[in-house]
Amino acid sequence: MIIEYFGPSGSGKTFESNNFYKLNKHFNNHFLLIAKMNKLLRFFYKLSFFIFVKPRDVYNIYLLHKSFIFFSKIIQFQNFFAFMYLCCFLRYQIFFKKRNILLDQGFFQLLLSCYIYSKSLKSNNLVIKNFKLILKDFIVLNYRIIKTSQNLFLSKKRLLKRESAKYVSDYYNSMDKIKISLDSVNEIIDVILR
Repeated sequence: MIIEYFGPSGSGKTFESNNFYKLNKHFNNHFLLIAKMNKLLRFFYKLSFFIFVKPRDVYNIYLLHKSFIFFSKIIQFQNFFAFMYLCCFLRYQIFFKKRNILLDQGFFQLLLSCYIYSKSLKSNNLVIKNFKLILKDFIVLNYRIIKTSQNLFLSKKRLLKRESAKYVSDYYNSMDKIKISLDSVNEIIDVILR
């Protein structure tokens, strides 16, 4: 089983997933611990999982990204790298450790980032089609979503307690854009995981 916590930045995904883990120690929480590493160590740690990459992962993520027009190539690359890492991490965990996995930043969260950090998209139907291709190997393993609070004002307030004001200002620059993005991904969750 894979459980992903989903919500906007500052909505309590990591907090709630850590609380879930305290009561469910049979879940693998390694994904939650990575954020505590320093950035350079985290980068090389993530790269170490890339030996588990499958060419179709690269292609399917490429197809998904073609559906969006990102604000910048840097953001697009970071999101592409995050999708690749997640695929590789899950392949490693599933096929070698065979344990239940807990995610605070999973596929749907990365899809939310695509919506938030893009100027526009070409077709929502194309997004769903290509996103399903990425999820294909993982969805069969009982993939579940737990939605955290989607109250944007509360999330912004929480985020200000732990992040710089500039980061929070950049992320919550347009509450309407985040709300529309959340609505889009929530619809996709309903379509794919019903």
